Amino acid sequence: MAVHQNEALGHLFNIHDTSSQRCLSHEQLHDMYCTVRIGGISHAQVKASMKKICGSDEYVVFSDMKKVIKEMDRRYYLVQNFQWEFSLMDHEHVGCIPVSSARLMFEAVFGARFSPVWWNRFLSLRPFRHAPLTFAEIEVPLCGEPPNLPERKHHQQTAPIKITKTHLQVSPNEPKKASKKELVSIETVASIAAIDNSLVKDVTGRIITPSPDLTETESTSSKSDKSSE
Repeated sequence: MAVHQNEALGHLFNIHDTSSQRCLSHEQLHDMYCTVRIGGISHAQVKASMKKICGSDEYVVFSDMKKVIKEMDRRYYLVQNFQWEFSLMDHEHVGCIPVSSARLMFEAVFGARFSPVWWNRFLSLRPFRHAPLTFAEIEVPLCGEPPNLPERKHHQQTAPIKITKTHLQVSPNEPKKASKKELVSIETVASIAAIDNSLVKDVTGRIITPSPDLTETESTSSKSDKSSE
């Protein structure tokens, strides 16, 4: 089956290669494709297919023909669907749709990969930015890959945390390890606090819990003083 397809493709190639240079221009490739698919695709789509596969839209050699035809087929079926969606948005049947409707089409096709930066650039290259768009203006980018443009992001600057007695300096992006001096000071404070707690407990115990011998001595001395009087 593949042999017959290659033979048929070679036969079509030879028919349209009128100069016998073993290559086709985009006009010749467009005419050849129209004999394979009813209606074919636009010249802009043919040139876009050649540029994607061959890196140039001037000529295509026979060794790249199979890949180019495959890319043209992909665009051919996409165009059928996009034309139908475009006609649904063309409520007045004038052959063009508003800019907002065209943007909805791109957002639906590209999804999360839609770039507002690219869309604004695309509109800025038009003679009239907010004029309605025809299908010929948007069919090639709709069938292509979404542009990979960096989005504009506003970065918020966070102030660094200052060094205090109880906090260590921490970077907003990557935490820093405490130095040896800071670790030593923390351990020293902890040990001093432990000693202070033990002293407080000891002193408190001594004050609150009086010695029983001392109480008896005080009571005996007070009785002897009274008897002497």
